[in-house]
Amino acid sequence: MIFNDEFPIQQYLQDLKSEDPNLKINAVQRLPNITSNLGFNFKKVINKQIQKIDFQQIKNQLIPFITETIQDHENDDEFLKLLSEKILYISTQLKQEDHHLLITPLELIISLEEPQVRQKGIDILIQISENNETQIYFEYLYNSIKQTYKWENIPNKICIIYIISNFSQRIEKAVLNKNFLFQIIEELAKDQAQIVRRNLCENLQKISHIFVEKNDQIFLFYQCFLQDENDSVKSKAIQISPFFLRLFHQKLKKKILFIISKISFLTSN
Repeated sequence: MIFNDEFPIQQYLQDLKSEDPNLKINAVQRLPNITSNLGFNFKKVINKQIQKIDFQQIKNQLIPFITETIQDHENDDEFLKLLSEKILYISTQLKQEDHHLLITPLELIISLEEPQVRQKGIDILIQISENNETQIYFEYLYNSIKQTYKWENIPNKICIIYIISNFSQRIEKAVLNKNFLFQIIEELAKDQAQIVRRNLCENLQKISHIFVEKNDQIFLFYQCFLQDENDSVKSKAIQISPFFLRLFHQKLKKKILFIISKISFLTSN
């Protein structure tokens, strides 16, 4: 489909904000076509001459529109998962140095409560990041973490946990400030919200690979999670126990096993 005066792109974009779920799904399925019409790779024959349409419109029109749609409108889970996949396509129509523009809409998706939606956003961000070799992209990701952390709300804290868990090593090469990222982890380990502690516990294995030199402190986080007042956090810590039993030396292993056996005794009585 070629968009023109009869089929304006704006008309299809507005459907992304529709209250009708079917219209929204149909609109998001058209995003690759819309992107191609706006984009750098699309060629159009005018008076037998091939001209490239300015891909700046993707940056200036399409991405802000998508971000606003995620942020300001009610969206069902299927729509958001499909939208995440289309964001991956949009990344193929941009230069690598412009991929940072996609961090904000994906962060919004990662910060949502539904686990499947959040995981889809993480998967897409990982794919875009793995294909990016530019330092500027990871500098933006680092600055995004710093800015997001200032907001101090639970969805953003969860989003930060997943970004740090997956991208710290790449971020470190770009900004050389690994200690700041670990300071955030330390604060989140003591967060009052059990859902934040549980998500951090879930990602503790990845974090231990990234911050190898901090493993003694990571063990303290793990020990606190094992004895957490919230059962869901405690349960998550028990689930990852086999990894930590392999990681730490014999003395710490005995301590872990003692804590687990104590928990088992208390829960059985």
